[in-house]
Amino acid sequence: FVDDDETKEMQIIVEKKDNYYAFVIATGDNNNGWQKHSEGKIYKQDETETKSVNLDTLKKEFAEENDLKVLELDSKSFTFGNRWNSLDIAYENNEYYSHAKMDKKALLKQVLPDSIKADVEKYALHPGMLDNAANYLSQSFGDNIYLPFNYKDLKIYKSLPATSYCYLRSKNAESGNLEVVTFDWDIYDENGQLVATATDYSLKKINPSDFIKQSAIKYYGYKWEHIQPV
Repeated sequence: FVDDDETKEMQIIVEKKDNYYAFVIATGDNNNGWQKHSEGKIYKQDETETKSVNLDTLKKEFAEENDLKVLELDSKSFTFGNRWNSLDIAYENNEYYSHAKMDKKALLKQVLPDSIKADVEKYALHPGMLDNAANYLSQSFGDNIYLPFNYKDLKIYKSLPATSYCYLRSKNAESGNLEVVTFDWDIYDENGQLVATATDYSLKKINPSDFIKQSAIKYYGYKWEHIQPV
């Protein structure tokens, strides 16, 4: 982790292979070594025809329509900037608040505010919208905190538009394991055309104390002082 007053050098290393690109993301320096944070492979998308869905039909899978525009994004664990303020509506079956339910699903609608709508011209996958979409249900399993861990497969068909829908399904019903939670998700534009799809996107439970650096921890103890008799 990086503190507010701390800087770290990061390198993204991309290597061209026969039919794909391999990448590594690491921080560190040449004196103390480098810590690898992420690695993966990028392939050219061979599928030219993408599927589409009827969004009105998809919405009928859910009993509730919740307004998220009034949702408070910041929490005791995370702080978000204004580019995460794209949450609009969640179609659910009261599953977000059911900590015991393992096979959760939701349809999340996002709309970028007019003030930052031009972001989609700079980002093929808007970071805030993608983060919201992929992780909307990830913090709904009890009081646990989860951070992204692994994508088995992520396919991108076109740029993420200013209005989108993400259809999320959790895959923890069979295992019952809450150390790692796993989802499949699909993102569609407002016409129901597929934008991106993820298979086995996993997040790992972390200990909140891991966020606290050792130097910031304070300890208390006894100290005896001599007091002159009255």
